[in-house]
Amino acid sequence: MITGSCLCKKVSWRYQIEPKRAVACNCTVCSRHGSMWIYGSQDRDLEIHGDTRFYLRQDKQNLGFHFCDSCGCTLFWKAIKPNEDGLFTVGINLRQADDPDQVGRIPLIHYDGLEKYVSVGPKGQTVKDLWH
Repeated sequence: MITGSCLCKKVSWRYQIEPKRAVACNCTVCSRHGSMWIYGSQDRDLEIHGDTRFYLRQDKQNLGFHFCDSCGCTLFWKAIKPNEDGLFTVGINLRQADDPDQVGRIPLIHYDGLEKYVSVGPKGQTVKDLWH
């Protein structure tokens, strides 16, 4: 289990499965937030506690980027519509993990979400390589 929270601890999350990978994306939103994402479904793979505000990105992705209204930390994005299972896909910002050492071994994928929409960049990296 991985836990995380915003800086002021008003919003927290608990990711209950072992992530297969983390993603560093270079799209306009992700690069501005400096995020690394792990994915799951709300209420199945993860719990989120506390109230957030969100920025709705209405394009082909239709995602709400949720942040703490007190300290401003970006905590997760959430799909606007449920998937085929009726669950909402969520990307948790791994930069908000409570213990960076705990998540350092997770394999890291670089994703070009700005132009090509494919995995790019160095292979064999872990979260720790980007964290430091």
